[in-house]
Amino acid sequence: MHSKSDVVPPSGRTPLTVEDRAIDAPAARAQAIPARPRRRSSGEGFRPDIQAMRAIAVVLVVIYHFWPTVLPGGYIGVDVFFVISGFLITAHLRQLAEGPRRLSLMGFYGRRIRRLLPASLLVLFLTGIGILLWVPRPHWPIDLGAVVASAFYVENWFLAATATDYLSGSVAASNPAQHYWSLSTEEQFYLVWPLLILIAGALVARTGNRRITFWLLAVITAASFVTSVVWTASDPSVAYFATPTRAWQFGMGALLTFLPSSWVRGLPPWLRIGAVWLGLALMVVSAFTYGGVAAFPGWIALVPVVGALLVIAADQPRGRLGLQPVAELAPVQRVGDWSYAIYLWHWPLLILIPIALGGIALGNAGKAAIVIATFVLAWLTREYVEKPFIRLGSTPAARAAPKRLERSTLLGALAGMLAVALLAGPPLAVIDSESAAQREALAAAEETASPCFGAASLTSDSCPPTGSAGDFVPGLLIAGRDQSALDGCQVAPGSDHHCEFGPADGTPVALVGDSHATQWLLAVEAAAEAYGWHVTTYLAGACPLFSPQSGLPRSTVRDCARWQEETLARLVHDRYDYVLVSSQAWEALEPMSNDPESASFHEIADLMGAQYAAAWNELAAAGSQVIVIADTPNPNLAGVGDIPACLGTHGASECTLPRDAALASNEPLAAGVQRSPAARTVDFTDVICPGAGDCPVVIGGVLVWSDGSHLTKTYVRTLERIFVERIGAAADTAR
Repeated sequence: MHSKSDVVPPSGRTPLTVEDRAIDAPAARAQAIPARPRRRSSGEGFRPDIQAMRAIAVVLVVIYHFWPTVLPGGYIGVDVFFVISGFLITAHLRQLAEGPRRLSLMGFYGRRIRRLLPASLLVLFLTGIGILLWVPRPHWPIDLGAVVASAFYVENWFLAATATDYLSGSVAASNPAQHYWSLSTEEQFYLVWPLLILIAGALVARTGNRRITFWLLAVITAASFVTSVVWTASDPSVAYFATPTRAWQFGMGALLTFLPSSWVRGLPPWLRIGAVWLGLALMVVSAFTYGGVAAFPGWIALVPVVGALLVIAADQPRGRLGLQPVAELAPVQRVGDWSYAIYLWHWPLLILIPIALGGIALGNAGKAAIVIATFVLAWLTREYVEKPFIRLGSTPAARAAPKRLERSTLLGALAGMLAVALLAGPPLAVIDSESAAQREALAAAEETASPCFGAASLTSDSCPPTGSAGDFVPGLLIAGRDQSALDGCQVAPGSDHHCEFGPADGTPVALVGDSHATQWLLAVEAAAEAYGWHVTTYLAGACPLFSPQSGLPRSTVRDCARWQEETLARLVHDRYDYVLVSSQAWEALEPMSNDPESASFHEIADLMGAQYAAAWNELAAAGSQVIVIADTPNPNLAGVGDIPACLGTHGASECTLPRDAALASNEPLAAGVQRSPAARTVDFTDVICPGAGDCPVVIGGVLVWSDGSHLTKTYVRTLERIFVERIGAAADTAR
């Protein structure tokens, strides 16, 4: 995926550039291996074992993105890449800094630019074109914003700022440039690390203490690791992408360069071979057992990182049961050669091709076809983009005038970045202007609050017919952000964050569930104010209380199950007067169960209902009154999907929801209520999907859904009066 700088010249020789030795792996092997493969230290030429690790890492990432339930922790391939980059780049920088030639920052940055940016910017430019051609305009602010951020290698911070959940495994909620976060992190490493090596080199020259470099890098690595552990616990969405929480992975690879190769070669071959097997086992076990865990990349990221370190440190041992012959197989090496281009291409193809084909759901055959296309494009990119630019550094003209080459490289890189920015910038400017106008229209509509605004239109015969198109709020460009799940009260399973509101001495009430409980936050706040409730939230994305989650990665299921058990125990212990519960949970089930007409759908609904009822009965036994908020009609189950995107492509009449399919989302909760006499139901279907016909997506000039399943905050706000009345009546009945 990332740097191919696996060639570090022996100290004391005039160093060749990384690109001089790494343009073609077979050629490099031919130079490094006179007759037959022999053992080499980390500083003695091309490392086929590292090239094989690249192949393994990129395959892990690709499988995770295409088949997340098969390899739920495949994202650890990125961590392996980080370790490799830290090791190779630090070895290269140290040899330049400590060798006879002075380390040239411009030369280093120029080589990195020629190696990485041409392919990166080409794929990014084509991705931008694909977004403009096929992606609905409501998604442009995030998708094109990500393209611009990626062009300037700050995509990781862009995703952190937008609270993206990389571990959700959801392709539908992802932008086509999302995978550039790791490239951004790596480029930021390349920007800072040489400066640290130079500072350390200057201190070594002044003091004569050659250990300064090691201790400087060790302190930075340790500080980053501590930051990773702390931030992961407090803000996992930011911690996953932030450079300070990832630097330690590069640093661990960097510290490995201080391990004497002579000491490694002196170890028994069986011990070194065992280290390789153990390292691979740690990486593979992580890939199969990790998932959307809230603790990543905290201390548990040590497992794949240590695995990568063991393989690198073993330094290509040969002997019985050794893996070096497998690592040197031509297909393995070729995938390692293409790993960077594979990483660049696979994600935008996975996201954009289904959209271009009309929003089809990819089966295994379709995904396999995209993987094949990825490998073909990776080969073409390697041969006709990467290699020609790498060779620029070894031409006679470049050797004769290196400063001119570096200036041209920097100017070319800037031009490429600006080309991508100019592709995405004007549409983003238009979208930004339109979004601002839509926000103003929304504020004005809410301030005016006419008698026919939103749900209020259902109670008056003088209002326009329900579902009339016309103008509506929130506008399509801002609808996706108009949901309560983005307000900070909903967390990932494993977090102990809760929101509290209402008078401190008020009646204790809990709001519990997944994002379909979160969407009622504004209405619950209104009820708290009306009835003097002190509300505590227990809200976890895709993790209701309770339901099976067979379709999520195994570790995610474990995290959710742990959260469910801990939450239920806390609810029982704290003895809330009322527990308001709601959930969807269908996104957590196998795709085959999402067909309301299938037998498995009803079987799973009944199973979920039994689990719900068991939890509610336990709460009732502890003295709590359970009030179930019936689940809202679901566009995904009705086959419509993302409502703003549908409206942007079609009209309101074509995006209405088939009523029976949309209402099937409430079947699990209804089954639970039937099994639990302690539970009371409050149903708002009649004011979300009124009448006997299809469910409209616009009511009283207000867009009802912000995406494929959640209500807009604006529509919930128009339901507050109805919600307060009905929830209060249910509470009175439950007493």
